[in-house]
Amino acid sequence: MMYKRDAYESGRIFVTAEQKQAVEEGKKFAQRAYADIWARDPALVRRVRSFLGQNFYWHQRLSTQGADLEVVQTLQSMIRGESVVLVAEQSRTAGASSSTPPRAQKLPTFRESLMTGQGMSYDAATDYIDWYNDMVDRVNARAARLPNVAS
Repeated sequence: MMYKRDAYESGRIFVTAEQKQAVEEGKKFAQRAYADIWARDPALVRRVRSFLGQNFYWHQRLSTQGADLEVVQTLQSMIRGESVVLVAEQSRTAGASSSTPPRAQKLPTFRESLMTGQGMSYDAATDYIDWYNDMVDRVNARAARLPNVAS
Protein backbone atom coordinates (compact mmCIF):
# COMPACT_ATOMS: atom_id res chain seq x y z
CA MET A 1 0.00 0.00 0.00
CA MET A 2 1.21 3.51 -0.77
CA TYR A 3 0.45 6.63 1.23
CA LYS A 4 1.29 10.29 0.86
CA ARG A 5 3.71 11.68 3.40
CA ASP A 6 1.19 14.07 4.96
CA ALA A 7 -1.13 11.17 5.88
CA TYR A 8 1.79 9.42 7.54
CA GLU A 9 3.17 12.45 9.40
CA SER A 10 -0.20 13.52 10.77
CA GLY A 11 -0.46 10.19 12.57
CA ARG A 12 -3.87 9.49 11.07
CA ILE A 13 -2.78 6.16 9.60
CA PHE A 14 0.18 4.70 11.49
CA VAL A 15 -0.26 4.86 15.23
CA THR A 16 1.03 1.55 16.62
CA ALA A 17 4.63 0.46 16.86
CA GLU A 18 3.88 -2.50 14.57
CA GLN A 19 2.47 -0.19 11.91
CA LYS A 20 5.50 2.10 12.15
CA GLN A 21 7.77 -0.95 11.85
CA ALA A 22 5.83 -1.97 8.71
CA VAL A 23 6.61 1.47 7.24
CA GLU A 24 10.33 0.95 7.88
CA GLU A 25 10.16 -2.51 6.31
CA GLY A 26 8.42 -1.05 3.27
CA LYS A 27 11.16 1.54 2.88
CA LYS A 28 13.89 -1.11 3.08
CA PHE A 29 11.97 -3.32 0.65
CA ALA A 30 11.72 -0.51 -1.91
CA GLN A 31 15.42 0.28 -1.57
CA ARG A 32 16.37 -3.33 -2.36
CA ALA A 33 13.95 -3.68 -5.29
CA TYR A 34 14.99 -3.52 -8.93
CA ALA A 35 12.87 -1.07 -10.91
CA ASP A 36 13.18 -3.09 -14.12
CA ILE A 37 11.75 -6.17 -12.38
CA TRP A 38 8.85 -4.21 -10.86
CA ALA A 39 8.14 -2.64 -14.26
CA ARG A 40 7.41 -6.11 -15.67
CA ASP A 41 4.42 -6.53 -13.34
CA PRO A 42 1.45 -4.92 -15.15
CA ALA A 43 -0.82 -4.97 -12.08
CA LEU A 44 1.79 -3.22 -9.96
CA VAL A 45 2.47 -0.61 -12.64
CA ARG A 46 -1.30 0.09 -12.93
CA ARG A 47 -1.50 0.61 -9.15
CA VAL A 48 1.49 2.96 -9.19
CA ARG A 49 0.09 4.93 -12.14
CA SER A 50 -3.26 5.28 -10.38
CA PHE A 51 -1.62 6.34 -7.11
CA LEU A 52 0.60 8.94 -8.76
CA GLY A 53 -2.25 10.33 -10.88
CA GLN A 54 -4.64 10.64 -7.93
CA ASN A 55 -2.21 12.04 -5.37
CA PHE A 56 0.35 14.08 -7.28
CA TYR A 57 -1.15 16.29 -9.98
CA TRP A 58 2.32 17.14 -11.35
CA HIS A 59 2.72 13.44 -12.28
CA GLN A 60 -0.51 13.34 -14.29
CA ARG A 61 1.32 13.00 -17.63
CA LEU A 62 3.60 10.32 -16.24
CA SER A 63 0.67 8.37 -14.83
CA THR A 64 -1.00 8.18 -18.25
CA GLN A 65 1.82 8.27 -20.80
CA GLY A 66 5.08 7.45 -19.06
CA ALA A 67 7.03 4.27 -19.68
CA ASP A 68 6.49 1.55 -17.09
CA LEU A 69 10.11 1.73 -15.95
CA GLU A 70 9.90 5.50 -15.57
CA VAL A 71 6.74 5.17 -13.47
CA VAL A 72 8.38 2.67 -11.12
CA GLN A 73 11.59 4.68 -10.87
CA THR A 74 9.56 7.77 -9.97
CA LEU A 75 7.80 5.86 -7.19
CA GLN A 76 11.12 4.56 -5.84
CA SER A 77 12.56 8.08 -5.91
CA MET A 78 9.55 9.40 -3.99
CA ILE A 79 9.95 6.61 -1.41
CA ARG A 80 13.64 7.49 -0.99
CA GLY A 81 12.70 11.16 -0.63
CA GLU A 82 10.01 10.14 1.89
CA SER A 83 7.19 11.89 0.05
CA VAL A 84 5.59 8.44 -0.32
CA VAL A 85 5.38 5.72 2.30
CA LEU A 86 5.26 2.09 1.16
CA VAL A 87 3.76 -0.53 3.43
CA ALA A 88 3.86 -4.19 2.50
CA GLU A 89 0.35 -5.58 2.31
CA GLN A 90 1.37 -8.29 4.75
CA SER A 91 4.38 -7.13 6.68
CA ARG A 92 6.70 -9.47 8.53
CA THR A 93 5.68 -7.95 11.85
CA ALA A 94 1.92 -8.00 11.44
CA GLY A 95 1.28 -10.92 9.12
CA ALA A 96 4.01 -13.39 9.95
CA SER A 97 3.20 -16.78 11.35
CA SER A 98 5.48 -19.25 13.02
CA SER A 99 4.34 -22.17 10.93
CA THR A 100 6.62 -23.45 8.20
CA PRO A 101 5.52 -23.19 4.58
CA PRO A 102 3.79 -26.27 3.16
CA ARG A 103 6.04 -28.83 1.56
CA ALA A 104 5.75 -29.74 -2.07
CA GLN A 105 3.54 -32.74 -2.65
CA LYS A 106 5.63 -35.91 -3.09
CA LEU A 107 4.72 -37.91 -6.16
CA PRO A 108 4.54 -41.70 -5.71
CA THR A 109 7.26 -43.84 -7.20
CA PHE A 110 6.47 -46.25 -10.02
CA ARG A 111 6.60 -49.14 -7.52
CA GLU A 112 4.19 -47.33 -5.16
CA SER A 113 1.83 -46.68 -8.08
CA LEU A 114 1.82 -50.35 -8.99
CA MET A 115 1.21 -51.38 -5.39
CA THR A 116 -1.67 -48.99 -4.79
CA GLY A 117 -3.17 -48.69 -8.27
CA GLN A 118 -2.80 -52.32 -9.39
CA GLY A 119 -2.97 -53.96 -5.95
CA MET A 120 0.41 -55.64 -6.38
CA SER A 121 2.59 -56.77 -3.51
CA TYR A 122 6.07 -55.28 -3.13
CA ASP A 123 7.67 -58.39 -4.66
CA ALA A 124 5.19 -58.51 -7.57
CA ALA A 125 5.77 -54.82 -8.30
CA THR A 126 9.54 -55.35 -8.21
CA ASP A 127 9.26 -58.32 -10.60
CA TYR A 128 7.11 -56.24 -12.97
CA ILE A 129 9.63 -53.38 -12.93
CA ASP A 130 12.47 -55.81 -13.65
CA TRP A 131 10.48 -57.35 -16.56
CA TYR A 132 9.67 -53.89 -17.91
CA ASN A 133 13.30 -52.71 -17.71
CA ASP A 134 14.49 -55.89 -19.48
CA MET A 135 11.96 -55.30 -22.26
CA VAL A 136 13.10 -51.68 -22.68
CA ASP A 137 16.72 -52.84 -22.83
CA ARG A 138 15.88 -55.40 -25.56
CA VAL A 139 13.98 -52.80 -27.62
CA ASN A 140 16.85 -50.31 -27.30
CA ALA A 141 19.43 -52.96 -28.27
CA ARG A 142 17.40 -53.92 -31.35
CA ALA A 143 16.99 -50.25 -32.34
CA ALA A 144 20.75 -49.75 -32.03
CA ARG A 145 21.40 -52.64 -34.45
CA LEU A 146 19.05 -51.35 -37.14
CA PRO A 147 20.35 -48.89 -39.71
CA ASN A 148 19.27 -45.33 -39.14
CA VAL A 149 16.56 -44.76 -41.75
CA ALA A 150 15.21 -41.52 -40.32
CA SER A 151 17.02 -38.70 -42.06
